[in-house]
Amino acid sequence: MSLSTESSREADELSESSCDSQDDADTCPVHSNRSIDGEDNTATDYLQEEIEPEIRPILIRMLNLSLEFAIFCVIMINLTALTKDAPKISKPPAAYPFFPKGSLVTDWYRGHVSQAIEYSRANDIAFIMFYAPWDAECQSGKKEFEAAAKYMQDYVSFSAVNCWHPQSECKVQYSKVYRWPVLIAYPSHGRGVQYNGPISAPHMIQFLKKVCSPIVRLGNENPKDFEDIYLIASLNTAPGSLDFAVFYTAALNYLEKDPEYRITFFVTPTPPSILLYIYNCGMKHWFIQLMRSHGLQMKFCSGFSKILIKSLHGCHPVDLKA
Repeated sequence: MSLSTESSREADELSESSCDSQDDADTCPVHSNRSIDGEDNTATDYLQEEIEPEIRPILIRMLNLSLEFAIFCVIMINLTALTKDAPKISKPPAAYPFFPKGSLVTDWYRGHVSQAIEYSRANDIAFIMFYAPWDAECQSGKKEFEAAAKYMQDYVSFSAVNCWHPQSECKVQYSKVYRWPVLIAYPSHGRGVQYNGPISAPHMIQFLKKVCSPIVRLGNENPKDFEDIYLIASLNTAPGSLDFAVFYTAALNYLEKDPEYRITFFVTPTPPSILLYIYNCGMKHWFIQLMRSHGLQMKFCSGFSKILIKSLHGCHPVDLKA
């Protein structure tokens, strides 16, 4: 027994001495594992002891800042709710005249549209240009409008209204207008007549001449010699005549529908009737389409039994009943 015990002791001593002599830890797995685990636990404990005291103040500061920021937000919300003053808006830029000084056109550049129309109604015929100063067509049409004013100044009053100045009366009233300029002729009575032709002085002058005299009194001349298509109304032309008022209004409304003004309205003081004469057969179908598309037949026929369309040179007559 003593021999075996001594031999085992010697084996253990040899193994320990061999492990101590080896540099590689793999030859002694048991002892190496124990040493590594012990070192890890020691490092972790050291890191916790060193880092935790540094992190805690930082976390406390972040918490305090969050609380201060929340308190600041609550205070600002309460202050905003207590202040009921409307937000301050900068004033719009000052309006400036669109037409030059000394022009024949009365320029309401601050957008006072009601005053402009009231001023225009004081004249027999007034022609108003509603404009936007920045619009290129308004800028180019300004000279044409002044040229028409110079030609028609003895018969028509010319005015212009700035409809783009912020917060102006015209801007508020015509906020849904997206194309400028808008040109409207105002007789002394009745509704205005919008001009839909080209923005050029000759066309505007022709339109204004028609507005000044929408109806021509027929004498001994024969319209067939100088008109392709014309209306002859035989009706009561005495002051206060309803038939004449309807025919006059129809002639004005027609100017909005046909910028070329191909129909001339004649009147004779005889028993009521309206005759439409068409010298050019091709224009008969155009006139019928024009009347049906715009509802002009009711305006022409009001107060009368029918309109008789007569065509010359072989064209067949057509009746349009009210």
